[in-house]
Amino acid sequence: MSPLFQSVLISAAVTLSITTQAQASALSVSDTFINDDQVQLISFRTGGTGVVRIETFGYAGGIDANGVAVAAGGFDPVFAVFGADGTLRGYGDDGATRVDPVTGGAFDALLDILLTAGDYFVAISQFDNFAIGPTFAAGFLETGNASFTAAYGCSAGRFCDINSGSRDGHFDISVSGETVPEPTTLALVGLVLPGIWIGRRRNV
Repeated sequence: MSPLFQSVLISAAVTLSITTQAQASALSVSDTFINDDQVQLISFRTGGTGVVRIETFGYAGGIDANGVAVAAGGFDPVFAVFGADGTLRGYGDDGATRVDPVTGGAFDALLDILLTAGDYFVAISQFDNFAIGPTFAAGFLETGNASFTAAYGCSAGRFCDINSGSRDGHFDISVSGETVPEPTTLALVGLVLPGIWIGRRRNV
């Protein structure tokens, strides 16, 4: 584990915290990865049963769920949705229709998922660093492989696109829906793994 990951995990202990803003209908988080195998967690709470939309905006750019313009050029994202107990609930891989102006690819991830009231978290990572499942504790396919996309071939050696050369580490992900009243603090006791980190967060 790198010193960066160690320091983040020590300072965060085993709790992922997002500042609460009451009655927000959407939560958007943006940050930048340094290595290919990084994973960031975003926690949220649903107030009832309903469809929650989770969508990324870093690959092709666009306007996120809180009206913020996001630049294109980021890595090809994937994400997994977990319950508070760490049980895998669903995956997001592609699905958005926005097209990157350079590659012509529509590789941002979009998932509409029916959830009951409760606490959940999303783990965003880079294709193909998928959550192994069926629980968060099982880890991710590329953990410990900080430059696994170099196999696709690009000058940067990281964030290499499967079709079109170098991308960068920025991402933006939104969680929205009538049943998402607020971000929440979620204790991940016994669930935090090497390579999971907490970076800068933007909540609207």
